[in-house]
Amino acid sequence: KAKVSVTVYNAAGVKGLAASAAEKLKTDGFTTVTPTNATGRGISQSTVYYTREDLKAPAEDAAKVLGIGTVAPKPQGFQMPDGVVVYLLSDYKQ
Repeated sequence: KAKVSVTVYNAAGVKGLAASAAEKLKTDGFTTVTPTNATGRGISQSTVYYTREDLKAPAEDAAKVLGIGTVAPKPQGFQMPDGVVVYLLSDYKQ
């Protein structure tokens, strides 16, 4: 976890959502966590993506910590930072 870069996108429009999720991940042992804002870009529910197959297990860990049920490889054509990428939408429960 310590070597995995995680980007948390607040796509729900709820102030502080990505920051609070990032803190949960840091508490669980992820050290490189960046909260920021974004739009959902066609994503219909909160999802944890991984950009490489070797990041699937850390992505699953992050999803478990955050209570997110969907983990998937990066969709074709999506631009994402390398690592684990969390999109928080309005269905995310803090």
